[in-house]
Order: sequence, then structure tokens, then C-alpha cells
Amino acid sequence: MMIVFNLRVEMAKRKINMQQLSDITGIRRATISAYFNETYKMIGKEHLDILCRVLQCTPTDLIQYIPDDEYESQDFTELAKAYKEYGYDTEDTNK
Repeated sequence: MMIVFNLRVEMAKRKINMQQLSDITGIRRATISAYFNETYKMIGKEHLDILCRVLQCTPTDLIQYIPDDEYESQDFTELAKAYKEYGYDTEDTNK
């Protein structure tokens, strides 16, 4: 199984970068980066609540369960298109 944290997708929809999200939420930039890059060990309920309020989404928009066999065969073309649609380039995601 694979749990995917779709923070980067929700940020792209709102054209907000990591520093802006950190400034708005009060969550440390390094923590936002860990969520964004999916290198975090856990996410607290308080952070999830803040992110949902600021990004105007639900936990199910941010957290997605993908079974292993589906994840391995997943086509990330649509995600790349979404980034372009919302005006993001690959280098923009690291700001």
C-alpha cells in the first residue's frame, strides 16, 4: 500500500509556494518541505487542520491511498499536466 500526501497538488491549484504556505500557516518551512516532498514520518492533526483551512480542502483531498500494484503502474503524466495548467514548472516547486 502507498499513502500519498497530495500537498503539492493542492498548492499548485492555488499557485502558492512553500515559503508562502509556511508564512500563512506558521508551519516551519522545513516541515512544509517534508510534507511537499513526502519525506515526513508523520503529520499531526493540528497541521492537517491548518493546511485544510488555509488551502480550503479536506483531508481526503490531501491524503490518498493507492494500493501497491496501482502505484507501481501509475502514470504521472496527468500530474505533470496539472502543474503546467496551474502555471508551475518543476523548478517552481522548490521555492
